[in-house]
Amino acid sequence: MRYQGRGQCRTGHSECGCARQELADAAEKLVREHYREKFSLVSLADTLHVDKSYLLRTFKLVKGTTLLSFHNQVRCEAARELLTCPEFSVSSIASAVGFVSPAHFSHIFRKYNGVTPSEYRESCLTRLSGKKTMETFCKQLRCGIGRF
Repeated sequence: MRYQGRGQCRTGHSECGCARQELADAAEKLVREHYREKFSLVSLADTLHVDKSYLLRTFKLVKGTTLLSFHNQVRCEAARELLTCPEFSVSSIASAVGFVSPAHFSHIFRKYNGVTPSEYRESCLTRLSGKKTMETFCKQLRCGIGRF
């Protein structure tokens, strides 16, 4: 994906807010598409044809969070969905969402969610018990490690 603005918006104004928005949106899209992969600021900046420092500043300005923090948030979103399916271990979920170490995954998950992955899973199972079986719930989510 190529960032089209390259410092200018479609109207030709340099450093226009819409050019920054386009860059931040393009970076967000790439992070969402590749969250399972190791995060590389240099690679992301090269893909978007911008300087890495400019990308960092622009993303933070437009989105209100850092790129690394956003990358971790996206990984945690995917993990929360998988944690509702008890047939997947926490370790396999960590790997499926791009973490090399289950311990690091637990640390990051707790940082962004306030509970460990196991605690989150337990709270989901408690909330769901009596409403529907976990098997039915997982089928409805269509969750599976195979799609990751």
